[in-house]
Amino acid sequence: PLTGSLTCDEMAPAAMSLFNFNGVSSLAFTIDTDLPRSFQVGCDSSLHVSLHLTDGAGGGMIFEADYNGAYDWAAWSDPAVEPTGAHSFKKDCPAVLPQQSVWEQWTYYMLGEGTLTGTGLYAGSSFALSHQPANGFYGFQVGQGANNKNDQYGASGWFFWNGNLVVDGEDLGALASSGDLFLDLDCCLPYSVDYDYLASDDCGNTTPFSYSVEMQTGLTEEGAGLAGQGGLIHTDNPTNISTGSGSIKTPLRITGLQPNPTADISQLSFEVTEPLRLHVDLYTMNGLHVNQLYDGMAETGVVYQLPIDVANLAAGMYQIRISGNQFGIVRKLLVSP
Repeated sequence: PLTGSLTCDEMAPAAMSLFNFNGVSSLAFTIDTDLPRSFQVGCDSSLHVSLHLTDGAGGGMIFEADYNGAYDWAAWSDPAVEPTGAHSFKKDCPAVLPQQSVWEQWTYYMLGEGTLTGTGLYAGSSFALSHQPANGFYGFQVGQGANNKNDQYGASGWFFWNGNLVVDGEDLGALASSGDLFLDLDCCLPYSVDYDYLASDDCGNTTPFSYSVEMQTGLTEEGAGLAGQGGLIHTDNPTNISTGSGSIKTPLRITGLQPNPTADISQLSFEVTEPLRLHVDLYTMNGLHVNQLYDGMAETGVVYQLPIDVANLAAGMYQIRISGNQFGIVRKLLVSP
């Protein structure tokens, strides 16, 4: 429907825009597809978004945010249901799904807390995130056309950032402004639900029974890319999206990470359902590479066990990133004092 363009505003697509950042009125970031990213929906109406972003000129940001709510349109728009008052939606593009009330099918979240952590040129920068606007009139919206850029299934939201800016090692002091997030989500979330029951009769006899409902859906054959002017895309590989339970259908299964936390050595265990090339690396939460744990082919029928020596590392949280050609998984490891 948007012939000759990638986005409704005729601009190159961006996953994030920061306004009044480092002397630029609007600086665009795209997803770094070489690093893991996730969009995790929890059963408790929570949402966690984790992205590695790049400005294409040596600067990067790690976006981590927790959202809550999962309101449908009735709850989001009705002041009798949503105590903070009737809310609205962002649909700045009339050409996207015109004459359709698609916002009534969207899911709405509120930003609880989050961080932007600088990498590369912006290493050392650190910003706290909060919901924008402060009155919560607009939410983080998820659904068909909700990315506010095109008619694909996606998400978008406004946020406020506040913290300290470092550019090329130089501390430029405090900085604060707004930002926008725009995401294409080109596959459906798999899910599984377990039901456990205990039936009893008048005599007190009990009988337990249970069953499971499971939905497994994969990536679209076209992947998560966009086609259009200049060949610019949000992501050039399928985006791996996982639920909070980690039930995404991938050829890798992590069977253990123990002990966690640890003060000396932990062990990562995994197996694969098809032969594939794997990279396993240890990173700080700021995105700094600490150590390569594995780089090679993994074969089926083998349980791989990788020792992770953290005895010489500072206490704190670290990331173990396991990646193949078309997916990435992150596990957190806490190093105790």
